[in-house]
Amino acid sequence: MKSILKTFNAGSISNFALIGISSVLITACGGSDSDSNDPRRFDKTGPEMSVVGEKIVELDINDSYDDAGATARDVWDVNNLADQDPNTPAVETIATAYYEVTGNSESACQDLAEGNDSSVTAVSEVDTSQVKTFCALYTSEDSSGNVSHASRTIVVDDRTGPVITIAGSNPVLVAYNGNFELASATAYDAFDEVTSEVTNITNPVNTAILGTYSVEYTATDAAGNETTATLTVVVEPSYADSVVIFENGSTTAAWQPGLNGYDQGNGWGACPGATACPNLDFGIVNDAERGDVIFVTHADNDQMAGFFVETSTPNDLRGAEVNGKLEFDIWSEAGITVNVSADCVYPCQGGPIKLENVGVGEWQTIAIPATQLMTSGLNSITMENVSTFSIAADGMRDATFRLDNIKWLCEFTCTGTDQPDREYEPWVKADASIGYNAPTTYAGYDLVWSDEFDGTEVDTNKWNLIDAGGGFGNFELQYYSPENASVENDLLVIEADIQRSDDADLPGNELYSSAKLTTQDLFEFKHGRVDIRAVVAEGKGFWSAGWMLGSNVDAIGWPFSGEVDIFDTIGGELNGVPQEGMIVHNAYWNTEGPNAPQPYNESYYNQSSWGERRINQTNEGVTFSNQFHVFSVEWDETKIRFFVDGVYISGKDLALNSGAACAGGSGLSCVGETYNQDFFLILNVAVGGDWPQAPNNSTQFPRGMLVDYVRVYQTAAQQAAQ
Repeated sequence: MKSILKTFNAGSISNFALIGISSVLITACGGSDSDSNDPRRFDKTGPEMSVVGEKIVELDINDSYDDAGATARDVWDVNNLADQDPNTPAVETIATAYYEVTGNSESACQDLAEGNDSSVTAVSEVDTSQVKTFCALYTSEDSSGNVSHASRTIVVDDRTGPVITIAGSNPVLVAYNGNFELASATAYDAFDEVTSEVTNITNPVNTAILGTYSVEYTATDAAGNETTATLTVVVEPSYADSVVIFENGSTTAAWQPGLNGYDQGNGWGACPGATACPNLDFGIVNDAERGDVIFVTHADNDQMAGFFVETSTPNDLRGAEVNGKLEFDIWSEAGITVNVSADCVYPCQGGPIKLENVGVGEWQTIAIPATQLMTSGLNSITMENVSTFSIAADGMRDATFRLDNIKWLCEFTCTGTDQPDREYEPWVKADASIGYNAPTTYAGYDLVWSDEFDGTEVDTNKWNLIDAGGGFGNFELQYYSPENASVENDLLVIEADIQRSDDADLPGNELYSSAKLTTQDLFEFKHGRVDIRAVVAEGKGFWSAGWMLGSNVDAIGWPFSGEVDIFDTIGGELNGVPQEGMIVHNAYWNTEGPNAPQPYNESYYNQSSWGERRINQTNEGVTFSNQFHVFSVEWDETKIRFFVDGVYISGKDLALNSGAACAGGSGLSCVGETYNQDFFLILNVAVGGDWPQAPNNSTQFPRGMLVDYVRVYQTAAQQAAQ
């Protein structure tokens, strides 16, 4: 009868009910009256036990072992075991003991738990310093004196290969047609406690051919674990040109303002004076061996900081792209690991390249091939605008080092004047007959303004053609030139292009040109519907937009004026995610409203925003950059809503009639007050910037945006209120 009782679930039956059921069954089985109320006289089975986590734990030599414990449950002794939750150990009722397996039985730990003969020896702990097998034995006893066991097997083995140390510098620089001697290497294994020559080396270096080679060193320990280490060998030419950043105790005239830093303690802002960096100290110090050199000291705390040398006049280093290198000397007292990068005008950058354990108690010359630094936004295009040498201790804290002789070296010339212009694929413009086309009328609306671009040039009675550069607050890289906007085949063409060697320099020496059109002072309106039929620019680094700004932007500034992004798109990929099939709708305003009681300053620059993104994570098939679409906004006294190809973006309205009234006294909410005024239209294609980042080697030029038409509709009431 006891076996039947053990099948009851104690978690679903109360103690009293269980005792009652037990009593009935005991009576039915002929139990005596004297102890019929104590069901434990029939309990001959110990608690049910299970280990928490893995039954077999595999550890490397010297790994730490943290015992996860076990659980114990007993259907009879529900009050005896502290915890009936199978996921939580009942610590008060479980004892743990450890044993070393001395025999060869794979089932030694299971045999131990079952009470069978087992070749084990009791120990006080699991010792991971040697290759051994251990058992963790868990024991629990119920109130009837029944004992149960569970066990875990812990296998300690040598699972890590030897550490290979290659003598000398890494990378190694070898002159063209020069002699190359293979560096020696040793292998040390902490467990085997032996140091030996590396057993297998592959050496592909041919000094008659310029380039970068990888020499592979391999070693195997007694347990069969293999380790590989790589020595980089650069066969380099003689260098006919250089761009010196720092030597003879100072930055050169071409690299001013020179020394700088950035610091987490001041919001990652730059601090050109060392005292402005709360967690970084830098400057010039006299070195007994070198004379005046740069010193950099990271604070010993949890705040990060970094050091860089900058120039306000970027260097054209396209000539360093092939067989060029960045070279500098470094010293630290006990060796240091640093991260090095070369950056162009933000937001493009190269690297960072991690250099481990360099400058160990002596000056060491480091050379990094330009090809290694040319990652992220630093490429054959942006090498024309190199403006920063950046270096920081790994972890960006608690370190001191010194620098000297920082320079770029180039095979023939460092400048790009002798570099041939890159060839690009022709721009095959999208067919305007393919894609969605909006209706020409809407119920309740009248067409009040439009441009169908059916002339031969941009209508300057409708559009201003912007002539300006400067980054526009987003670190954009283009100059807006009126020449980059044209009309062909009844389409507005906004062309973004790269500067070529025979082009006249742009005013700010920008690498790219594009176009921006606005209707400011020519056509401004409050409330209505806008349709823009367009295909946007394709490729990494392009940022196409159709948007609106409040007509008072020049008087009160952004974001007080308000902004509405009818469509915002970028090309290529961003952080590995395709962008051609994505569109963004945004609105920006200031929480104080457009009539804040004081002029623009930090205390009133309290930006609010609203936005929605539609993401199709592909650059294939139909995207916003290869087929025409119609982007629309409806804006009235109560809301702003968006449409794509006539489809309303459901549930994404920006409410304009909610919230407390603003200081202007209109009775509207702050956001409502912002959008209760005239706005003007803008069309543009930016290149680079915080969001799309810089173009890369995959970007084709010229490319741009095509606009079929822009139409503005208003109701009769909106026209009357205009």
